[in-house]
Amino acid sequence: EKVGTCEGTLELEHQVGGRPERATVQITRDTVLKKGEQKAFLFQLEGSHAAVAYVNAGDQKVATSVVTQPARR
Repeated sequence: EKVGTCEGTLELEHQVGGRPERATVQITRDTVLKKGEQKAFLFQLEGSHAAVAYVNAGDQKVATSVVTQPARR
């Protein structure tokens, strides 16, 4: 598999009115996946805070990009 071209789903958790909500976003081969400035595999983003851009495609959310910040040392 080529870095930055994974397919699958991403479970997002965000706050709405102070309560956690979850949403599933589809990841396609066209989705840009980055950890900081580096391209990444989908599994490398697990557990990270991310900025996710997506479009609604029918009843699904399809990500156009997922970017996380690398852990600070």
